Amino acid sequence: MIRRLIIFLAIVVAIGLIARNVDRESVEEVFTGPQVKVGDDTFQVDIADSPEEHLQGLAGRPSLKNDQAMLFIFERPDLYGFWMKGMLFSIDIIWIKDNQVIGFAEDLDPDSSPSPKLYYPPALVDRVLEVRSGAVRERQIQIGQVVEIRL
Repeated sequence: MIRRLIIFLAIVVAIGLIARNVDRESVEEVFTGPQVKVGDDTFQVDIADSPEEHLQGLAGRPSLKNDQAMLFIFERPDLYGFWMKGMLFSIDIIWIKDNQVIGFAEDLDPDSSPSPKLYYPPALVDRVLEVRSGAVRERQIQIGQVVEIRL
């Protein structure tokens, strides 16, 4: 009886160790969460829709993959300012109003200064998409492109 219990516990521990070491990329490839489509390109997104999530954004994250992004959703259109405080990598920002790209800021580098620079959209926005630096250029994202949000 004790031998079976020890074997059972060993199997449970082994499964736990294997599960902990599963390659995150293979898990992320089957991601079926929220998506944002800009033109012909689709991004898997994390949603920031509360003031606390807006403030945190991507700060502290080590990186983004090519098809990952963070979508900021606002209750009303406004000129929302974004900074690079606490960021560990560079990003592009895509400004969105009424499901259409209205502008972007490219290759924004992390900013650890006491007074980080604020980046503002060219007009009122109700959504903002943060993507890996270079994505706007590589994917040829253009002003006027339709943005489809699939939550």
